[in-house]
Amino acid sequence: MLQYLFCTFGKHAIARDRVWFDGVDYRTKCRCCARALHRGDKGWTKARPEVLGDSHRLPHPRER
Repeated sequence: MLQYLFCTFGKHAIARDRVWFDGVDYRTKCRCCARALHRGDKGWTKARPEVLGDSHRLPHPRER
């Protein structure tokens, strides 16, 4: 419950055991709210649709 409150303020719980590389950035999901996250120059942030839809990015390893 407390972690969900952190998620609302942008402090997501990174699922470090489920991180994968998409050819550009590292990606994972939040353990609490399951929001897609990516690690860019500023650290882990919410993945925006324009980031996820980039044609230079590889699909998830299970989808290859």
